[in-house]
Amino acid sequence: MVQARSLTDPQSTESGEKRPGSRDPLMSLLGSVRGRLILALAVGAAAGVLGVVGLVLVGLALEELFRGEPSSAAIAWLLIFAGLAMIGRFALRKWAFDLSHLASFSLEATLRGDLAKHLAVVPLGRVQSLGSGALKKIVQDDVRALHSAVADATPMVGAGLAQPVAALVALAFVDWRLLLAVLAVVPAVAIGFSLVTRDYAEHRRAYDEANEAVNEAVVEFVQGMPVVRTFDDGTTSFARFAERVENFNRATELWQRQGKTAGVLTRAAMTPLPTLVIVLAVGTWLVSTGSMSIMSLVLAVLLGTMPIESVVPLMYLSNFITESRAGAVRINEILALRPLPEAKAPQRPVDGSVVFSNVVFSYDSDGPNPRKALDGVDLHVPAGTVCALVGVSGSGKSTIARLVPRFWDVDAGSVSVGGVDVRDISSEMLLKHVGMVFQEPFLLDDTVAENIRLSRPDATDEEVEAAARAAQADEFIRTELPDGYTTRVGERGSLLSGGQRQRITIARALLADSPIIVLDEATAFADPENEAAIQRGLAELTRNRTVVVIAHRLNSIVDADQIVVLERGRVAESGTHDALLRTDGRYAAMWRQHIRADEWGLDSHRPVASSADKTTEIPI
Repeated sequence: MVQARSLTDPQSTESGEKRPGSRDPLMSLLGSVRGRLILALAVGAAAGVLGVVGLVLVGLALEELFRGEPSSAAIAWLLIFAGLAMIGRFALRKWAFDLSHLASFSLEATLRGDLAKHLAVVPLGRVQSLGSGALKKIVQDDVRALHSAVADATPMVGAGLAQPVAALVALAFVDWRLLLAVLAVVPAVAIGFSLVTRDYAEHRRAYDEANEAVNEAVVEFVQGMPVVRTFDDGTTSFARFAERVENFNRATELWQRQGKTAGVLTRAAMTPLPTLVIVLAVGTWLVSTGSMSIMSLVLAVLLGTMPIESVVPLMYLSNFITESRAGAVRINEILALRPLPEAKAPQRPVDGSVVFSNVVFSYDSDGPNPRKALDGVDLHVPAGTVCALVGVSGSGKSTIARLVPRFWDVDAGSVSVGGVDVRDISSEMLLKHVGMVFQEPFLLDDTVAENIRLSRPDATDEEVEAAARAAQADEFIRTELPDGYTTRVGERGSLLSGGQRQRITIARALLADSPIIVLDEATAFADPENEAAIQRGLAELTRNRTVVVIAHRLNSIVDADQIVVLERGRVAESGTHDALLRTDGRYAAMWRQHIRADEWGLDSHRPVASSADKTTEIPI
């Protein structure tokens, strides 16, 4: 796991690693709002002190009232100042919460911006490997989880620390023996709390793992419903879900049972009642011996319970702070991902050629036993030619395609585009020079026009429409979509068919006008009608451009200038279709399998019916 760091952490190094002695992961994220939080903490503390001052003034007013000759003026002034102290307490408390909540909202916006900016400079392949679900949880849920620790905890911590201290100081002035009586409760609370939190980390980890297993089972059960209904009567799949729920219940029960007794005793000790009983018992004895007045006892009763009452909310906040800290760790892990190094003196590609020189690459190169996805690959694609990559799954086709636009950096060797090492080309220039059309088209939840314009934001409406016409998309946009080019396509383009989405992505690539095009079997999931339209769009897209295509349908690349057969991360053979068939090697074997697959049909495996059966045969 990468070491945690924050973009705002001064201890961070340029390489993305933290120096020894780094700070708490939660605190390291608060740099942009630290000043406001310190102010909120101080204001909350002042509010807590004013609460104690108000009670002391009320107690002094009562003591003056029951004197032999009370001073009405003194009582009035004491009550006036007590009222002002209480008003000031509520005003400061509100100010503290306003400060902390505004700081929290600002922090959330800042962190999401930092995460977005950082992910924009992290290798694209690394971002893809994280997964959209994990990134969504971190950017949305984990950032939101910081709210309790920042907005709610900060003022309460200030008051929760200052108010008990002020109350104990005031109690010491009333009678130091009552102070000792109140402090006697502290060891009992501390021992109980240590027993409650014993093995907390272990139980919390077991609880979280069981909870995640339940969530996975729910998703599996719901997403696999068609399969479950077809092949399972529900007992097997539901049993898996029920088993994980039972594991979750056991983890929760074990956690609660082991801390139950200590928890009950601790909660009992942390209520005001035990402290109140102790103060009354000691205070009554002091009054009976003449060592204390009744009014001082009343004031002591008011002050004696305040330390416990102030600390209890902090105990309940600890769980939220723990969850916030866990979220902060995950946020820091994303911010610790090393950005893709940018060229110090960027160069411009001179043409559309692509060259791989002895390229070695592993996805887990930092691991103990990295597996090479590419091992010594040499490849030369001259400008304006078509290079098709073929091979079984895991042979390295997609890896080569994604190294061209520099989704990752190679471990050894080099990848050059237009005669320049991709590491010496700025990311912005490289992504303009290389266009990609993926197997699964991705669209933003925006209009058709804006999705096409994504590749060139300054393009005019006429240029957008021209790209759509070339991609065979203009007709369906105008005739089938309710608002034409201003129709919103829905999340990930869900309101369009797969073929329509793919033609829009081709229009986007056409608008970019990149000299190099990487195609990841763009027609793999298209129906015959859409495939024909997509093929016409691709023909326009690839005209006079360098094309690197990942091919699964061999009949689609027979006219390629170069076919490269990959096997276990190495180039097994390369050449034209005819030359490779004459060689009778790996490609020729794949071609024969392809021909057999094309000839397969339901009739080819149907048993021959006897003459007696022919009258009852049901045609398929």
